[in-house]
Amino acid sequence: MKLLVVASDKGGHFVPFIEEQITALEALGVQIIRYGITGKGIMGYLRCLPALRRLIRAERPDIVHAHYGLSGLLANLQRMVPVITTYHGSDINKPSIRRFSKIAMRLSAHNIFVSARSASLAMGNGLWAIDEETNRQSPIANHPNKATGLLFESDNADELAEKMLWALAHPAEVQTIITNAQAEVQKYSWANIRQQLMKLYE
Repeated sequence: MKLLVVASDKGGHFVPFIEEQITALEALGVQIIRYGITGKGIMGYLRCLPALRRLIRAERPDIVHAHYGLSGLLANLQRMVPVITTYHGSDINKPSIRRFSKIAMRLSAHNIFVSARSASLAMGNGLWAIDEETNRQSPIANHPNKATGLLFESDNADELAEKMLWALAHPAEVQTIITNAQAEVQKYSWANIRQQLMKLYE
């Protein structure tokens, strides 16, 4: 498998977590290509599209993995290769960036979130997530009969890489997870919560 990683350039390399993930994927036999984004802001990112398209045509990767919402939007403006996008927090929490991240969520083949809060937002929009497993309760969990997402051990890049590869190899199971997540999040809708509260006063 050939994977193109798209992320902000940090002087010829990516931030440490992305570099660790690349190392883990290479250990699993995945061939890695890099595209470092040097532009700033939405317009700076979009100006990179012609160069990204040229790289994709030349290298013909099987998958693109973009890190950060704006990177995901850029990567999805080409429709030759499916895109996985990882959201790192500020791209969901900042309203000025969130609107672009929402577009990337809809266009991406798969979405990954590094916090339970971001994952909850994804579930509310009918998406599914691979979420970091922490000691706090997460809405992305493996229920006894219905999985609503995949968990990986916190800071374990090897396990995250394995879960990503599993998801890409099992589209039918991923679709089931999406359906389960949509059903699960309805339990926390305001209508259901209001009904439960009213029962307390009956």
